[in-house]
Amino acid sequence: MVFVLILFVHEPLPTSRTGLRVRSYGNPCERIGILAAYVWFAVKILLDAISFLTLAFTKETRAIHDFAAGSIMLQVSD
Repeated sequence: MVFVLILFVHEPLPTSRTGLRVRSYGNPCERIGILAAYVWFAVKILLDAISFLTLAFTKETRAIHDFAAGSIMLQVSD
């Protein structure tokens, strides 16, 4: 039960409240496709904390799951 709660609150809630969006690395105006979204989510869940270690070591602050899915997280304003 706790795992399910963490799974469904850990990512969507902060992302929806901070204006962060997952976009295609090659074209930041474009959303990632469904397959890339599954890859992004799966790698993020499997490597959670480890994945975030790469943020400090990449120019665009991309995590391992961003590299795996060919994506980038961008701050957008509404």
